Amino acid sequence: MKKKPTVLFLPGLGANQSMYEPLEKRMTPDTYSPRYIHYHRPEKKESLDDYARRMFFDQKLTGAFDCVVACSMGSMICQSALEHGYLKTKRLILLSPGFTGDNLTAFSKITAELIRWTPGFLRASIRDFLAFIYPYFRHNTSTNRLFAAMVKQCDTRLFFEGPAMIRRWRRNSDSEAGKFYGIQCFQFQGTSDPLISYRKICAMRVPERPIYRGNHISFIDAWDEIAEALRLV
Repeated sequence: MKKKPTVLFLPGLGANQSMYEPLEKRMTPDTYSPRYIHYHRPEKKESLDDYARRMFFDQKLTGAFDCVVACSMGSMICQSALEHGYLKTKRLILLSPGFTGDNLTAFSKITAELIRWTPGFLRASIRDFLAFIYPYFRHNTSTNRLFAAMVKQCDTRLFFEGPAMIRRWRRNSDSEAGKFYGIQCFQFQGTSDPLISYRKICAMRVPERPIYRGNHISFIDAWDEIAEALRLV
């Protein structure tokens, strides 16, 4: 019997494995073996590299996968794991990725540094309020309530301090950022993303699938294309 391709899914910050439900509904059941990373509560002042290593080893996700699908912060965690050698894959599907913390927009960098100072006793209330209003700001998306529910479930330390952890992240060698030797890569990137600079991304790697005038989650309108890339595994 032919072995099923293994696929590792890494969600973005504020999300969990539920974000990939629309993608998996487009896949033929029982044709692949999925695994999911579950985001732990980060330690105080933990680097993104240390955070990635701790989760991969604690959740026994080290080793080789036929394909890795990673979104936003998940793409950075994935790159850290690849760079340090405890993750291997034949194919990458990257959704709104960043290649270093410097890829963030000025708005995103300032916000990351400001929100990490939010007092602990206010964090849950602010997170829940943002989850409540999210559908009204994303009324044009088909999965707005799904994303709002995921925000409400997100660990408060990760939600408020994760952006600063991303902001500080650097590759061991900046010259290697955006390079994936021997790995087939499909990159979906919004050209008007307010969080990650499309110009800075293109200076490192030109996306195979630019989403014109797209924001940080515009890939949700490309699930069919993403599913096709995944079926090629």
